[in-house]
Amino acid sequence: MIVPAVTLHDVAKAAGVHYSTVSLALRGDVRVASPTRENVQQIAARLGYATHPAARALVERRRSKAVRGPVIAWIENHPLEAVQGSIAYRNSVLEGGRRLAKTLGYECRAFRIGTGGIAAEDLDATLRLAGAECVIIGQFIPGHAELQLDWERYCIVRIDSQFLSASVHCVSSDRIHNVRRAFSEMWSLGHRRIGLCASRMQEDCTRQRHAMGYLMEEESLEPSERIPPLFYPYGTGHKELAEELSLWIERHKLTAVLHDFDSRWLGRPALPDHARWISLCEAQVRPGFRGIDPMAATIGEKAVETVAMLLRTGERGLPRFAHDIYVEGRWSHG
Repeated sequence: MIVPAVTLHDVAKAAGVHYSTVSLALRGDVRVASPTRENVQQIAARLGYATHPAARALVERRRSKAVRGPVIAWIENHPLEAVQGSIAYRNSVLEGGRRLAKTLGYECRAFRIGTGGIAAEDLDATLRLAGAECVIIGQFIPGHAELQLDWERYCIVRIDSQFLSASVHCVSSDRIHNVRRAFSEMWSLGHRRIGLCASRMQEDCTRQRHAMGYLMEEESLEPSERIPPLFYPYGTGHKELAEELSLWIERHKLTAVLHDFDSRWLGRPALPDHARWISLCEAQVRPGFRGIDPMAATIGEKAVETVAMLLRTGERGLPRFAHDIYVEGRWSHG
């Protein structure tokens, strides 16, 4: 009988830590606290974990900078001005992905196609020159540069961007869960006039999942109690949105607004001060914040973790059956 080899995941489960922490601890990395490092090493020894000789040699070569780790290309198709209300969220997702990539020995490089970046038709040649083996399709916006790739060359994951015709594995925030949780929490606090304000662009990119969660909650209400969501158009600036929000809030007598933009982008001076503002995508949760922490960095980590696994298993190109990974946000009581 062949006994399966002990893996990093086995050690991680026994130690109660992430497998990337195990990888660092077994290499003696000082970024892992000494007690955790020693505990992981003892558990690995007890379980009989042994680093494969080839992997051990690769680690040493990387340490000596004789070779560079695999390159993950993070691709977007728009200038940052096009996503003003979610720049902080986007940056947190990217930073989370970069941190895990570095931990795993990968190099994560961002590429922008179209306006302010490289030509879409030059993307594939650029990625080959960079030595990219993995691609993460980041925030893509309909109507901007189209993605042109030799799909079979790469291990591919996308973050949101559900409107793209190519069917690939996807990592996303669980917007249905997040809206329903926020709605439920505000209802329990006595709010009965709860509205949803969401970007039409984000809804198109995520299969209207904010709207789906909101309509599920409204299904239990009387028709007269239901409030039509406010979906603001592509390219709406903060001044235009503030004016539209004020009119919508007054018209429907709202006491709570669930919204999909970072609250610091819009500001408060031009808005009614009697409404509770509940963010669904706050990138940095501050003391006193009440709303959903979407776990943006975790979304980036999951994207990197997925392409790394695809690379290890040799799965390149478009999968026969694409799967979606949803990261549930956490409610912050403030």
